[in-house]
Amino acid sequence: MISDDTKELEERSDFLEATQIQDWFISGEYFENIQSKLTGTGAKLLVGPRGTGKTHQLRVAHYKCLNDKTKPVSLYISFNRYYHLEPLLSRAPNAIKVFHTCVSFPKNWTV
Repeated sequence: MISDDTKELEERSDFLEATQIQDWFISGEYFENIQSKLTGTGAKLLVGPRGTGKTHQLRVAHYKCLNDKTKPVSLYISFNRYYHLEPLLSRAPNAIKVFHTCVSFPKNWTV
């Protein structure tokens, strides 16, 4: 059984408030270099295993861009609520169609 102390160390950045994201950011040359690249212009792709800080770094960069008008416009979209669909990719022949159905825009949204 996982204790409450262990759960505290397993926070997912998807579920943290903006202030927590910024407060929990560890500054240093390595991380500042990542932030510099993420807040530069152009599309970015971060690849790595779950739990390595990709989302955290992206959200820190997102808030930096929101708070600094000299940075590029930032749009952060999370698909974390669709993780339960991942097993379908290997089991269901119509997995992609199911995913697209689940993420289609609700009728009351405007794009």
